[in-house]
Amino acid sequence: MRNLAFIFLLIIVSVNAQKKQIGVYKADNGVTYKLKDKITLNVGSDTDGTFNYVTMPLVSGDDKRGGRHLANSLFKIIGIEKYSGKKRTGVNIVAKKGLGLIHIDIINAIRTCEVTPCTQTSSTSPVVINESDKYDKLKKLKDLYDDGVINKDEYEAEKQKILASEK
Repeated sequence: MRNLAFIFLLIIVSVNAQKKQIGVYKADNGVTYKLKDKITLNVGSDTDGTFNYVTMPLVSGDDKRGGRHLANSLFKIIGIEKYSGKKRTGVNIVAKKGLGLIHIDIINAIRTCEVTPCTQTSSTSPVVINESDKYDKLKKLKDLYDDGVINKDEYEAEKQKILASEK
């Protein structure tokens, strides 16, 4: 049993050796992400609305990708990691909301507009939002306002954007 624990610890150390904790990351979308800042998810970039670059590490099985229920959610940044390996390099943001924990591949999440603001190019087609998604967005926006996360002006501006995107 001790040998198994030692091997597990060795694996964790070797995996983490390729990661470097950083406190601040200036992204391509012009935002500087820092610990304790808030980050807002947009909608998932997959055709079914799930997230390709937001994962839930505490979920077991094949359902690690963030589901549609995370759309328009606000999370608090608790960690920023710069990683490099043979196949990939990038920046991972660890964030939480209540007891929920997510990992965001921030470079790709910005590129695909899974976080806001994003750097979506004009060649990318806009996300089509169905009626239930519109009402979900409005409800989540109202919850943010009621919780004091955003002020009345921000609430009204975002509400108008959601309503305008439907026309």
